[in-house]
Amino acid sequence: MVATATPQQMITFEQTVQPNGQACRIWEPPVLLPDAPLIIVSHQYTGNEQIAPSAAGYTYAVITACIAEGWRVAASNMHANSWGNPTAVNDNVDLYSMMNTRQAVPKVLMWGQSMGGLASALAVPDGRIPVVGVALIDAVTNLAKAYGPSAGFADFSGTIKTAYGIASDGSDYAAKTAGSDPNLLAASAFTSKRWRFYQSTSDTTQVEKATNADAFRTKIAAAPESGMVTHRGGHLANYCTHPADFVAFAKRCFA
Repeated sequence: MVATATPQQMITFEQTVQPNGQACRIWEPPVLLPDAPLIIVSHQYTGNEQIAPSAAGYTYAVITACIAEGWRVAASNMHANSWGNPTAVNDNVDLYSMMNTRQAVPKVLMWGQSMGGLASALAVPDGRIPVVGVALIDAVTNLAKAYGPSAGFADFSGTIKTAYGIASDGSDYAAKTAGSDPNLLAASAFTSKRWRFYQSTSDTTQVEKATNADAFRTKIAAAPESGMVTHRGGHLANYCTHPADFVAFAKRCFA
């Protein structure tokens, strides 16, 4: 099904289904150039492939800028609140494979928003998608922190237990989440790619900057780049991503 976005969004998209049955949304330029790179968006908690209206302010500005460059953009529902579990990683691989079947995709930029930062980051060590860079927006890169937050931060332990099939008492947390927490994996699994962080300095309830973006940037200091752009708005504020900066980063990745 091909649909037209709302006047606020001012872009068109295709709402369809991946081979594995997950809903997905695809944005493509009017004229698809050979070897056009692909940007895969991994949505936030309670979001989906359609991108939540609350995030539309920055998301659609970035998507529009990417389409203007001739790039393709796609997002999977990723089994909803999957928290970077193996199913979410597989969903992004399935989406990439579908897009690659339509037209060969030589390079992919992963774009993770909040919870979606986990699936985006984990695509790098997974290795089945030709990732050249990762952009993370107020992103979770520390699963353990989201599972057991400090006072004042949201407690996502219940939904993480559901995503990973963890016992109610949490006794098998480590076993069930093994390999799914970027913060606990070796730095060498990530340092071959370019990274860009867009991070709130005033997010006091959702994703803590110090134990997510800051800690992960320190881990991957040997990467070709791992720059950060900060914003003073709250979590996923409408102006948290600058389209021009995002495009410039993507061009460095696709070069």
